[in-house]
Amino acid sequence: MLSPLNTVKTPISRKNPNISVGKAETDQSPTDLVTLNILHINDIHGVVNPRISPEISSDEKAGGLAHLKTAIDRQRAKNPDGTMVVCTGDFAEGTMESYLSKGEVAIKALKGFGFDLVVPGNHDFAWGRNALQAMLSGLNAPSLGANIIQGASGQLMEGQEATAVLNKKGVDVGFIGITTPEMRHYIAEEKLEGLDFRPAAETVNKHMPDLEKRSDLQIGLTHIGFEQDCRLARETEGLEQIIGGHSHTVLENGHQENGVHISQAGSFGLYYGNTEIVYDRANKSLVSIRSEVVPVENSKFDADSQVESTMAPFLKEAEEIGGSIRGEALEELHYGHREASKLNQVHADSLLEASGAEVCICNSRTLRGHIPAGPTTYGDLYQALPFTEENLVVMNATGQMILDEIEDDLRDKATELAVPAGLTYSYDPKRPEGERVVDVRLSDGRKLEPKKTYRLATNETMSRKSHFDKATEKSVLGGVQPLFFESYEKNGPWRNDPDDRVLKLV
Repeated sequence: MLSPLNTVKTPISRKNPNISVGKAETDQSPTDLVTLNILHINDIHGVVNPRISPEISSDEKAGGLAHLKTAIDRQRAKNPDGTMVVCTGDFAEGTMESYLSKGEVAIKALKGFGFDLVVPGNHDFAWGRNALQAMLSGLNAPSLGANIIQGASGQLMEGQEATAVLNKKGVDVGFIGITTPEMRHYIAEEKLEGLDFRPAAETVNKHMPDLEKRSDLQIGLTHIGFEQDCRLARETEGLEQIIGGHSHTVLENGHQENGVHISQAGSFGLYYGNTEIVYDRANKSLVSIRSEVVPVENSKFDADSQVESTMAPFLKEAEEIGGSIRGEALEELHYGHREASKLNQVHADSLLEASGAEVCICNSRTLRGHIPAGPTTYGDLYQALPFTEENLVVMNATGQMILDEIEDDLRDKATELAVPAGLTYSYDPKRPEGERVVDVRLSDGRKLEPKKTYRLATNETMSRKSHFDKATEKSVLGGVQPLFFESYEKNGPWRNDPDDRVLKLV
């Protein structure tokens, strides 16, 4: 059970530093104090159906857009005149159900949520600009992308606004939207032609003077990740609150950074976030901000019938396509983002086998789902590795480049791990960042040589990282998803028995 809404433990506003937590320094009537709620979701990734999420329950399903809709409607009904609902990006790409309709199943269901504002995420660009515009239009809500610039004109990308002001209970609440400036790390250049993604802090500081003139409170809606949200709070002035996405972080009661309250609600519709703001209209001052993240346990929230009806024809088609048997798991197979779990290793091995390269390292975050024990369906495989736009890349890279990438992914705040094939490495997490790798060896036992050049296989997202900027003879060999599917079907049945190619020294 999550703890109740917690008031932040430090001064809640750099602009009102003398206001104590939960205490209004005023003499006027309590009617001057108003309560506002911002309900927020992020990183849905096309997960339209409920699923088992071990961090919530190993027995009961959670999430699903029909149940999520009920949860948000129930919370909104507690303060209908003072509630705003927002989504901070990555709406649709990430499941077979959504891919088959290029996001339409997710967007049609999400439209019924009645968003006040949305922000596009990096995965929303994966199917190209036309698909992005169709998704944003389908949500029927203003989209904030203050840092998405049409390079030649200097204007915002079509369909975007920089800021918005919503009036609730006589309070003007100002919002600015920011998506990841590192978009080219995730999305192919041809899908971003003509666009420039400006730095987050630079953009907020540019627009803040005008936003402060037009609003009583200033809130950032971001798709840049928790670590970058903290940095944004440190490098800007004026924001009271940041509601984020991108890193899939569950901030149960928020986080305080440099006087800014930061919230994020996990991913996949398994949770929604609820930020409660108390504002003093007479003194035009913030009294308190507190927040919670609520798990959408299906036993507590019935499915919304209208959302179910909207999704039904799409899900029927997906069930017919996804039901074919493509292998067998003798026990539940796990993925991980900070460890080389079994499914991550199957993925890495499939890339090395298909590429003909000497060695492979790949991004652990390409895997997004467990595979249940028993016959494995096409749909199970798709849930495990859902990204149809991710390609296999081979290139000539030095041993030092490979080592630098492995080290970067061993940082305390890294969200991924370099999963190897044809390589093993050991590391000591107690050593300083950048010095944690103890030993790297090829499969034949030879040490990785920093000055030697190797033919390296990796996934496209990792290939774009700065460590490989000077790699040579880069070639794109097609999608990683079919390689994973084929390898899984050919080499099973499978047990959840990851090997020690990544060894954590304790």
